[in-house]
Amino acid sequence: MQHYQIWNEFNDEVQYWPGTPEQFARLVEVTAEATRLAEQQTAQDVQLVLGGLSDIRGFSGGSERTLAMLAALRNPSLSGQPYLNYVDAYAVHKYVAPWGTFEWLHWARSQGQLNDGKPFWVTESGVNVCNHDLVRVGTTCAQDSTAEASLTPTEQARAEQLRADYAIQHTAYLLANGAPEGIARFFHFQYDDTADNTGLYTGTTGFKDTSVRPMYAAFELLNEYLGDAQPITPAGRSSPLLFTPPLTANVDYGHGSAHQEIAFASPSQGRVTVVWATADAAAAGGATSITVQVPTTPGASGAQLIWLDGLSRQQTALTPTGNSYTVSLPVRTNSAISGTPYLLVEPLATSSTIDTALLIDSSGSMTSNDPGNRRLDAAQAYLLAALAGDYVGVVDFDTTARTASPLVELPANRDALTTAIGTIDSSGGTNIGAAVQQGCAVLQQSSSANTTKAAILLTDGDGSYADEVTVLYR
Repeated sequence: MQHYQIWNEFNDEVQYWPGTPEQFARLVEVTAEATRLAEQQTAQDVQLVLGGLSDIRGFSGGSERTLAMLAALRNPSLSGQPYLNYVDAYAVHKYVAPWGTFEWLHWARSQGQLNDGKPFWVTESGVNVCNHDLVRVGTTCAQDSTAEASLTPTEQARAEQLRADYAIQHTAYLLANGAPEGIARFFHFQYDDTADNTGLYTGTTGFKDTSVRPMYAAFELLNEYLGDAQPITPAGRSSPLLFTPPLTANVDYGHGSAHQEIAFASPSQGRVTVVWATADAAAAGGATSITVQVPTTPGASGAQLIWLDGLSRQQTALTPTGNSYTVSLPVRTNSAISGTPYLLVEPLATSSTIDTALLIDSSGSMTSNDPGNRRLDAAQAYLLAALAGDYVGVVDFDTTARTASPLVELPANRDALTTAIGTIDSSGGTNIGAAVQQGCAVLQQSSSANTTKAAILLTDGDGSYADEVTVLYR
């Protein structure tokens, strides 16, 4: 264990902390001191997270209670330092509204609290399935495990779809705007259904659950397309977002744009734009959908449009017209969550052709270190994997280095390269420096138009000669 959250929703006196703010501040100090002592005894680097500041402003006295708790934590402790100095990060909880997390943090900061530069963790976020605005506008959410049973099948399906929509919108906002607002990590609450129908799975049997909800499918989709992605700022914008809602707003609609776009770049998937409608039917003139233009990436010839319909993943191909794609988006039907989000995925461009020099060790140590000539098999495999238009050359090195084959184009010269690789034996020293020098010379003598050049060194380890040239070329 390297991270510990102290308490849960400490500003909620009804459910979690009926004591005074001063008593809680003292609890933080004692907990921190005990943790540091254990840290010294176990030689662990422990990080303490102040636990779960919940947005209870909608309850009577909620704002006042929250500010009183934070004020007490800013007071000097028995050691003379503010109680907040005992923690390394601040945890916050925010539900239902995808943009609401940012408004909640802004409120806490604007009150003169939590402005010391420590990171924020969103340790609870989500939306539960219950009898409230997700399915019946104007009614109250019955926060219990029986509420779901009162929903009609149509209401149930709508609530499940909205929860999946929330997951994608909230995650996209956090990935794109979290770092600028100091959010270091975020979590979904929760895996199973043991607390107010919030689970990714149905039922209350914890990790034995086997029936997934659409929100689970949403996180699968996010992991596949945004798991390794980074936000990017498209040309003509100042941020990855098409528009940034005010930090004083709990929702992302009503701010001058009928839809939202958030741009990402994924090394495995290409450019991914998450797009959804913020306009409702009234703003759309009574229509159930709006049509928007999403800009293309320069050089892109098409994209895939992907979205969730319940548990089912839908996908269709898009062809750009001019410099944009035409996308139809369902309008917003909920007071907190905007319309169903779509992922517009422009795949990675076809890999450009390259020049490659294969530097293959033929020293005597290969007799014992590579008796099966796996390095030669690897070189042959590279020839088979190369693209049409790639140029490949072969350098054979032991005590000295020689060019077994200059750079020649594939696939026309694959047989000649195979023959050249076949001439490599296992005798002599290991002059890696000479190999690198010869390989660079081969690349420099290329007659191809390829601009990307690489050398692949296949050897069993340290060279037996001076390495100045190797160091130089590194």
